[in-house]
Amino acid sequence: MLRLAAFVFVALSLAAQSTPSVRASGEGVVSAQPDLVRVNLTIATQASTAQEAADQNATASQSVNTRIKALIGTNGEVKTVAYSVNPTYRSNGTSQTLVGYIASNTLEVTAFDLNLAGRLVDAATQAGATSVSGLRFGLRDSEPQRREALRRATQVARASATAIAEGLNVRLGNILAAVEGYAVSPLTTDFRAAGGAASTTFDTGLVEVRATVTLEIAIVQ
Repeated sequence: MLRLAAFVFVALSLAAQSTPSVRASGEGVVSAQPDLVRVNLTIATQASTAQEAADQNATASQSVNTRIKALIGTNGEVKTVAYSVNPTYRSNGTSQTLVGYIASNTLEVTAFDLNLAGRLVDAATQAGATSVSGLRFGLRDSEPQRREALRRATQVARASATAIAEGLNVRLGNILAAVEGYAVSPLTTDFRAAGGAASTTFDTGLVEVRATVTLEIAIVQ
């Protein structure tokens, strides 16, 4: 699925010391089916000492890690993206009392099988994950979509420049400069956590690959 948005910016340059030119921009957007899913799993543990909190967290994290790796096998990866051990306090008016420590470990799980998304969430919470967030879908290789989006954006920019030139009753010459921009918008979605014997479900859609091209084209005198 393709859609185009044209004409981000246009300008006419008539400076005495520069080549008169028309500048026009275009945008191309390619929508593609995602082929990977990512999710963040946080394991938090609390204890009276920092060491106890860290030890409990190590055990719980190992349980989650083992469960997830068994589920995805070689069809994905798991990596730690955040870890902390922090004190917690209880407020007593103008003072605070140390009550313990919280250790937190966040794992980013990437799976190349979208059918595993719901099972990942269920397996993680069953194994001890205390928080699941950032469920998002993306592309393993967005280069084909990037090239197509750039091609379409260039067509739109050139058509816009031609329309401007016609409105000014001038002719276009050589292209003086071409600047590209590119972005992939991963699809994020809310998931519905499992209840009872049910399985977690989610709604997937399309990933947008967006490109912009700005052309500066000389005006023929």
